[in-house]
Amino acid sequence: MKLTDFDRELLDMTSIPENILQKVKDIFGLPIYQYFGYSDEELDYVPFDGICVNLGKMQYSGSEIRSYVEDLNTFFLENNLSYIAFGSEYFIGLEDGDDCVAVINKEDALSPIRAAGTAGFNAEVTNQDIIDTLVKWKSDFEMDFRIIYADMQQIDAAFIKKPVKMKELAEEIHDFSPDLIERMEDGEDSLVQMMTNENMFSLYWD
Repeated sequence: MKLTDFDRELLDMTSIPENILQKVKDIFGLPIYQYFGYSDEELDYVPFDGICVNLGKMQYSGSEIRSYVEDLNTFFLENNLSYIAFGSEYFIGLEDGDDCVAVINKEDALSPIRAAGTAGFNAEVTNQDIIDTLVKWKSDFEMDFRIIYADMQQIDAAFIKKPVKMKELAEEIHDFSPDLIERMEDGEDSLVQMMTNENMFSLYWD
């Protein structure tokens, strides 16, 4: 699809290169906006150096968003581009956030969490706490993962290398993110089943 004047303004407003913006445009065929992440300091959503596609009320499933994210990240990897795509929320001008797919510069694998400002505000879990915990889990459980979704309250991560002790990881997640377990009918057992069958894990704070 041909880039619009607004698309070209985004190229000036962000460091996203034209070939990436064009790729996102071609995949979705939807308007592209600047990505807004949550700021702890400003207690609000603020402009971030990235772009996003607002999926609106089209009700994409989690698996569909994950597929789009993985396709984009494969494109970045194959073309040696230091960017990362992830699912998130689009709040600007809306009463309720819509799903979106965002693209930002990739400092490291946890960049989406920093950009989204994910935190457990009611549990006094900071954004840095989450990052430090995930880094520790990578080492402790000899696993690797890619962040595929990040918003103010939730993270979804797809395993690149599964943990050596799945049950023990579920226990750690229960301690760190009890709100997630409370949403699951069979608690830790449901989490282990999800991690095994869907090759991913989540963190969530109410």
